Amino acid sequence: ANKMYGACSLREFVYRITRRKTSGANQEESSDLQRVLTWKDLIMFGVGAIIGAGIFVLTGVASRELAGPALCISYFVDGLACILSALCYSEMAARVPKAGSAYSYSYVAFGEILAFLTGWALLLEYSFGVATVARGFSGYVITLFAGSGVILPTWVTSYQLNDFFDINLLAGLAVILISAALMAGTEGSAIVNHLITSIALLCILFVICYGSVFVDTENYSDFAPYGFPGIFQGAAVVFFAFLGFDNVANLGEEAQNPGRDLPIGIIGSIAISTCFYIAVSLIVNGMVPYYEIDLNAPLSAAFGVHGVQWAQIVISVGSLAALASTMLVLLLAQSRMVFALSRDGLLPVFLSQMWHGKPFMSLVASGLFCFILGFFLNIDRLAELTSAGALFAFTMVSLCVLFLRIEDSNQEKKQVSIYVAILIVFTAALGLAVQFSAHIAVSIVLLLPVLAVFGLTCRHYFYYIHPATPSHIGTEVMPFRVPFVPVVPLLAIFINIYLFASLGSFTYIGFFSWLAIGLLVYFCYGFHYAIGDEDIDAYERLKAEDEEEKLKRWDWS
Repeated sequence: ANKMYGACSLREFVYRITRRKTSGANQEESSDLQRVLTWKDLIMFGVGAIIGAGIFVLTGVASRELAGPALCISYFVDGLACILSALCYSEMAARVPKAGSAYSYSYVAFGEILAFLTGWALLLEYSFGVATVARGFSGYVITLFAGSGVILPTWVTSYQLNDFFDINLLAGLAVILISAALMAGTEGSAIVNHLITSIALLCILFVICYGSVFVDTENYSDFAPYGFPGIFQGAAVVFFAFLGFDNVANLGEEAQNPGRDLPIGIIGSIAISTCFYIAVSLIVNGMVPYYEIDLNAPLSAAFGVHGVQWAQIVISVGSLAALASTMLVLLLAQSRMVFALSRDGLLPVFLSQMWHGKPFMSLVASGLFCFILGFFLNIDRLAELTSAGALFAFTMVSLCVLFLRIEDSNQEKKQVSIYVAILIVFTAALGLAVQFSAHIAVSIVLLLPVLAVFGLTCRHYFYYIHPATPSHIGTEVMPFRVPFVPVVPLLAIFINIYLFASLGSFTYIGFFSWLAIGLLVYFCYGFHYAIGDEDIDAYERLKAEDEEEKLKRWDWS
């Protein structure tokens, strides 16, 4: 088929970059990977990805400087906000149970080039996420050894060459060990993840149960010292501790019953993680007054105040286990993303080669790339890029739900598309207005007309689309559907844009530079070798029509 992809007309060019894949009932049966994961495995993968070092660090910063004991409300708000995106992920995962998560969904909804950029953004999230967590892992190892009186040599921990290159052997070794664990296959990776995630959760349960002994209810007397603004500012800060649930969707091709198990895994992991976050925040704020909480090590310092110094060892072990599980799930998701892109011809095809039922080459390539990042580069300033990639993917998945619901509808698509476009634009404006308005009065003035248009358009959407939307795709019954469309996807888009706007300018430059590199890769390679689902005859008909038009131009008879 690649012989067709030489020079092409503008019409063919547009056709090729916007061609879409189909979602059908046969996707669950046709899988290159082994369907061995249950919903319990998916929940553990999700919890392992979400509960990282954030619970051991961000709790202190958000409690002391922003929300106080009301941080538990901030976590609850974040849990609800994540559920909005998780609902969209659940519908798309049930509709398109393939490896690649948001990339595969965007391929079905929007076409090839937007799908590739979404997958490219997710590679950014996974790669820099693994490298950043590996650096944090090495820091906890150094602290654990230092607490035992062992000082590791500089060449093992960190040897800075300049502002950009900083050799960290421990971070590189951590990536190698996690990559080796993933070579055991999906079932073996699930067992390893169960083990290390269970260790992390047991350590957190220790903090909750033993810490409750030292709780003083007087510390809750000033429950929200910074008011509602502090609660929502705290929610914005700790929201990034919830990133990771989307990694579960990458395992859609390995779930035994994806239509049922993926929604349970995605939503269940957020619910469990939210409960742990709320419980830990209540315990820490009860053990120590919020204004005395340590910013760097809130849990260890809280136990130290009560003379339980040995608890630092338990907390350090829990931190190492949490970071290891996060690395494992991120690296697993990245390998599946590389596999999906390669299988579709958008990356070199050798990366999708299988070995004993495992995507061996994508695992090797992913591990090698993350090893280089973690071992050689000083990526502290680039850590926010993981959040940028994740928020971009969340927004794309929410848009996928909106646009595919339009296609499911029997109403006039052109008219509906205009209204949905208006909704998306005003939702984006709403998010940016809230983020960039310095004064609440200015925010209200900006938001009132936006909310008015939002309400009227939602009413139109429900009147024209919602009653006619079928509960199936063709003859295939959808196992999960997002309720209250378009409100849920649009609220998810609003939150994602709001949080994206809160990132720094350096992150914007890095993110859009990464997308520019992705476009270069696409047009230099993927455009020429991509393997679409389109009918070859349809493509040939387009070329024949173009040739016929050319002949008509020269036909002067």
